[in-house]
Amino acid sequence: MGRLRSGDPMPKDSARKEQIRERMERTGEKYTQAARALEERPRLMLPLPEPVVGVDACRVCSGCGVEQWAVVFAEPDAGAELECPVLCGSCHGCGRARHVGCVARDHDDPEEFGLDPFEEDDDQAAQVCGSCRGRRWWPMQGFDADGVYYVRVPCGCSEALLVAAP
Repeated sequence: MGRLRSGDPMPKDSARKEQIRERMERTGEKYTQAARALEERPRLMLPLPEPVVGVDACRVCSGCGVEQWAVVFAEPDAGAELECPVLCGSCHGCGRARHVGCVARDHDDPEEFGLDPFEEDDDQAAQVCGSCRGRRWWPMQGFDADGVYYVRVPCGCSEALLVAAP
């Protein structure tokens, strides 16, 4: 059994320990080696649009359209982790309190607001991804003890736009 050195990270969550153990089985690495290899993976995210400012900004998310927490997806063999912010439960991702000037691609469920989910701008029509329809992300539904939430998961067409998460 290996000894812990001062300053070594001690995994506290079971999902992280499970990832480390899966890697150990695949690679034959010792626990500490597998843990360090997983730590070296960069964490990427799709940049958020500029927040809405002024009187129409959502008071819950300050106009940015997302909550203060995110879901991280980390496939065992992937070279990076993907950080996906949770959409604001009040404005549903658009950042606007009264939804004036909203477009369908800004919302987790555009039809709930009477918006056409297949709406396109004329200048965008020629460049629209057939999968996400130009949104560059998908709303993925999740559940926890507090209820339903939506995660802003990047579409494959936005891979080149991913940046290092802060």
